Amino acid sequence: MPAFLPRAGRGGTAGAGQTGGVDLTDRATYAHWSRDKVRWGDQDGQRHINNVAFGEFLENARTELIIERIIAHRSEGARFTVRRVAIDYLRSGSWPGRVEVGTCVADIGETSFTVGQAVFQDDQCLVTGETVHVQHRKGERVPLSDELRAVLERERPA
Repeated sequence: MPAFLPRAGRGGTAGAGQTGGVDLTDRATYAHWSRDKVRWGDQDGQRHINNVAFGEFLENARTELIIERIIAHRSEGARFTVRRVAIDYLRSGSWPGRVEVGTCVADIGETSFTVGQAVFQDDQCLVTGETVHVQHRKGERVPLSDELRAVLERERPA
């Protein structure tokens, strides 16, 4: 599977697969893992896993982490809404096969947190992703509580 050229930095932002000081391409970054099957329909015309399938793999794993470990600690009456999603495609993947998705909390803000992820197939990092979730109540941002911050900190890489 060929590696794609790394993207250029964005005005001082970390390069592909990095959120701040977190290397999303390193399997050791993650304590939370999800596994998914690559389906026949996940391929594009060149028989590579298509970009929509990668988005689904990331969404499924991110949702597992949030539901299993985070959502119960949000502020009363508040919701998490996705504010931003960024995906970097590093290598192509193929069918048949399985993928493993590592997920962590890469950054914590005042009213939001960033989930960092990577999709691996056969120990190769194919894709990294970053998703910013904002906590809000009726459209108004709500600061993260100390309890929620503590939970999010536990999901950060060591």
